[in-house]
Amino acid sequence: MIKLRICIMWDSIFRRLKIETRRTKCIDCNKNINPQFKKGVMRCKSCNMLGNRNYQWKGNKVGLPALHEWVRNHKRKPKLCIRCRKKPPYDVANISGKYKRDVKDFEWVCRYCHMKNDGRLKQLMIDHKNWRKNEGHSSKKKS
Repeated sequence: MIKLRICIMWDSIFRRLKIETRRTKCIDCNKNINPQFKKGVMRCKSCNMLGNRNYQWKGNKVGLPALHEWVRNHKRKPKLCIRCRKKPPYDVANISGKYKRDVKDFEWVCRYCHMKNDGRLKQLMIDHKNWRKNEGHSSKKKS
């Protein structure tokens, strides 16, 4: 009778140790995690906070800088600009102008092509000409 109790006690201790030392892997990043504290899908703490599982996730109500950063992280960057095929791309440009959370609605372009497409390059040239005119007049008046 006493031997049976000792065996049951040792068996329960062995089972408890086996459960505590058993490790499973995160389904997203393949890191080892302790399954004691997780129920259901096995994810590590950092993977459990990614995307729409994060408490600060805004979905389609995201701001422009955050949306551009999200696209930079999710869209593969080519070696050359998609439009001119000459320079390496630095900017993520929106194609439709609707700024929805869709990777296909953005493209990697160089700064020149981005400004040219947005119309900022033309405005920059106009502003530069006006500045040069005003600078020329102001320098003549002072002399």
